[in-house]
Amino acid sequence: MRIGSVSALALAAFALAACEGTPTTGSSASNASLALCGLSCPDPAIDGDDSTPPVDPDDPDNTNTGNPTNLQTGDTTIALESAVLKSPANGSLSRLTLTSGTPDTARIEIDTNTSNNRNWPVPKTMDEYEFGTNATGGAGLGGAYKEYRGLTATESGATVDEELQVWTWGNSYGTQYREVSGGGDARRQAWSFGGTRTTAMPAGGTANYTGRYGATSKTWNWIDDDDAGKTITANNTWRVEGASNLTANFATNQLDGTLTPQTWTAYQTLGGATGFQSVTSGNNADPNWVGFMDSNVVLSGTITGNTVSGKASLDPAQGWLNGTNPMYAGFFGAPGADEVTGVYNFLAVSPDPIGGEPPINDDRRGFVQQSGVFNGQ
Repeated sequence: MRIGSVSALALAAFALAACEGTPTTGSSASNASLALCGLSCPDPAIDGDDSTPPVDPDDPDNTNTGNPTNLQTGDTTIALESAVLKSPANGSLSRLTLTSGTPDTARIEIDTNTSNNRNWPVPKTMDEYEFGTNATGGAGLGGAYKEYRGLTATESGATVDEELQVWTWGNSYGTQYREVSGGGDARRQAWSFGGTRTTAMPAGGTANYTGRYGATSKTWNWIDDDDAGKTITANNTWRVEGASNLTANFATNQLDGTLTPQTWTAYQTLGGATGFQSVTSGNNADPNWVGFMDSNVVLSGTITGNTVSGKASLDPAQGWLNGTNPMYAGFFGAPGADEVTGVYNFLAVSPDPIGGEPPINDDRRGFVQQSGVFNGQ
């Protein structure tokens, strides 16, 4: 991995990405810093008052903000804004409604459980985007897949583009909601999971679950090697797919797992190339390959009833420094806890130099942020 220096711009980006979050008490924001604060990150309230949504540059008339959703129960959810974690320590909530028809429709209501919940769009019923569903034959991350999209014109003439992906396995589902404005990061993004929960959990023993995972990732402050044939910059927004391997120990109430990446996909902007291109995680001969692509995501959590709460980390054994980053999961199907489905988010940094006898100076760092959904059966 080749790591760039921490320029003023990179420091500012890291400060925002590492240390923005939302207090539920409406307290004033503290200054961002370079600490990997993870779930403890503060977030400014809206001028100390959440009663009036702020002016949105894509919706100056506020015809799309003002989310009224207030849930007491629902699907555990991770909410982000421009790749920055917004959910509090116990997660956000959402409610998914699917309706069969021609085409099918879907509606997701999201309660971020934060002081800026009203910044989010008003929930809408979206039609199935059949072209997207059928692009992969409806095959998802080891299960079925459907895609829903909506386009809303505001009074000012701007447009709000929203999309919802739904992956369905035997007894569970996972979702990704995105409000987008062009390429790159989603301005607002949420991952959730739900389904038919296991009501009678195993009293002991262990179980192994295998399946698939999918994620979005953002990387910055990496040095782009001038390799012949390189078409994708290392500092990018990515789609990541791979395999999941999870082990539940019902005697110790511990869930551990590994998410092994297989492909990283991004838009090509170098060498005159355009369009999306995938990079195989283990193919370091590919000029577009970057060292972070073959790092596993390590999951660890505590089982409480049919739920799991813990953390996700980019493999610490490879030298990654991680914040306290959330992972939530649940057991689905009865009897016997047939499936595990969950969501996660992490921010990781690869520091250089490390160790050595002299004091460290002139630090270099490369950053990876990632959030996604996983399933194992």
